[in-house]
Amino acid sequence: MRICGEILPSEPVIQTFRAFEDYLCGIAILIGTYGDARRTSNLRIEIFRAHINMPVLAWREINLASVYDNSFVEVFFDPEEASRDATYVVRICSDNASHDNAATLYLSDGEERIAGHVTCKANGRINDADGILAKLTYAPPVTKESVPPNLEISLVTQCNLNCVHCISRDTRKTVGHLRRSVRDEVQAWAADGRLKTAYTDFSGDILWADQKFGGELAFFIDLDIPFHLDTNGTHLTREAADRLLASKVTSINVSIDAARSETYKRIRKGSPALDIIFDNMRTLSERRLALGRQDLKLSAAFVLMRSNIEELPDFVRRVHAVGFDTVRTIHMQAYTADMDAESLWFHQQVFNEFRLKAIETADALGVELFIDRPFDDRDNQIGTSYCTQPWKGAYLLGNGDVLACCVPGLRMGNVYEESMEAIWNGPKYRELRRTVNSNAPPPSCMACPFNRKTNNPLSYTPHHVIRGRDYSPALKSA
Repeated sequence: MRICGEILPSEPVIQTFRAFEDYLCGIAILIGTYGDARRTSNLRIEIFRAHINMPVLAWREINLASVYDNSFVEVFFDPEEASRDATYVVRICSDNASHDNAATLYLSDGEERIAGHVTCKANGRINDADGILAKLTYAPPVTKESVPPNLEISLVTQCNLNCVHCISRDTRKTVGHLRRSVRDEVQAWAADGRLKTAYTDFSGDILWADQKFGGELAFFIDLDIPFHLDTNGTHLTREAADRLLASKVTSINVSIDAARSETYKRIRKGSPALDIIFDNMRTLSERRLALGRQDLKLSAAFVLMRSNIEELPDFVRRVHAVGFDTVRTIHMQAYTADMDAESLWFHQQVFNEFRLKAIETADALGVELFIDRPFDDRDNQIGTSYCTQPWKGAYLLGNGDVLACCVPGLRMGNVYEESMEAIWNGPKYRELRRTVNSNAPPPSCMACPFNRKTNNPLSYTPHHVIRGRDYSPALKSA
């Protein structure tokens, strides 16, 4: 892999490729900006169908001041229904770049190269081997699978804790318990190979539900497919640990959000003492070693808020002390107005400060830490990166609702009213697949916290757009 050199006004990069599927709808190109120095020139990306007249199919012009070094820049357009085997040209140019104020691209003749590469012209030279590093985006309205190959399942829309930042406030207002007939269908999908992986859902703790109702954990184990388990850890007993360690579980994540007991009890209302949770985690870690399941990934989750961010370095230490491998952080998403004050979008320097301290702590202890990049003064961007979720999986709640994503506003149907097959390739999913990677995505996707641009304010306070409110307050940061 190598860089192509500065993209100057007289030296555009021209990439020719052949689409390998129908419904081509975009391209994401990896842009380099020569280190940390901020560039201020413009970059224009154009895409054409390769024929005599070559009208511009889509274009996007950006200022490099808003682009992070080594990040993808997307250009979306209406899906090309008959794109398979058609030839396209991408032109990347600048009319005001200069030496030391320009972008660059990466070239490769390996797997990173744009799929369907035909030829590339860079630095005035045509190369049949090297192509740019880029991803093509397709939007087929239906999938070859009749049901979602991956399912996040909530067997009951109830939990033993009442967390202040819970994403499932709406679905937990009434108790829903997934019907036996639907459970049997899910079992059948797993048995015939249509369901590949499963996840326990966040809207009701699976280990608590297993003790309260019985059979909940057995349901996931008996699917006999790889699955991931999320838990708040209150019922992570040695017995539960041993049952999990004997199953096909691939990873277990314990959600905590605090290093101090008083903070923990304030955030997770109805919780036991925090030390009990860490003791349960230690038991799981020790049983993993005793039973030879070092392949099992153990992580602890920390939702980043103004009132707990200062505890993150201590949280990393506590997680390491009980033998867990990884700390996974995510910014709190304010799905209701009362949580706005907790959003670190409004406390960016505080986040940046304790982010560095947490990274230093994790590096010193050998803990894997997942945390967003720091905030800086780049312009706000309303939008997200390329999303594959509508083609890969769905969420099934205890009340029968089928969601395309955990972000509110993406209900696709209900299995008590129609079959999963009808929902999965039905009109709502088709429309979502058409628009999710576009210049006009649904409101929920505009506020997506998972494929976000770092400086997309709506992804930190999504209630402003999901619930139809004016989102101008979210554009102000401190």
